[in-house]
Amino acid sequence: ALQKGMNPYPVLPTPIQPRRPGAPRETVQTRNWSLCHVTVKFDCGVPLDCRAVALKFVNTEHDSQRPHRVYMRLRTPTKATCLIHNTGKVIVLGARSVQAAKQSALSCAKILHIMQPAVQFLDYCVINMVAFYYVGHPIWLEELQAAHNEV
Repeated sequence: ALQKGMNPYPVLPTPIQPRRPGAPRETVQTRNWSLCHVTVKFDCGVPLDCRAVALKFVNTEHDSQRPHRVYMRLRTPTKATCLIHNTGKVIVLGARSVQAAKQSALSCAKILHIMQPAVQFLDYCVINMVAFYYVGHPIWLEELQAAHNEV
């Protein structure tokens, strides 16, 4: 019987089995994952002049081929890149965690607020997260393709 408050699916260390014959047998270890990339977006609430943003701030990059957006590279509090559109939508790329992405988004909003006081921090949303998971053995893509080839 399952008691109240107990997890029905406990996380236990699992042994890792080698895939290739003759490979040394590894010891029991816990398998873990790590978050490596987070993408978030937010809305400023007002349209922005991308050329003026590029001229005002040092850490920006404006491409004349794409005049409707500006790249802003943030170094503090964390390294991230902000893609600022002239509609007021901002996408923050390259953060290592959700907290770091939110800090970078708030920092970008504060920087834009210097240029245009009507800038707000609206509709914050996490778009994408990329993580690595260590399985403990190599994954042979050729074998997977051969086993699941139905074409």
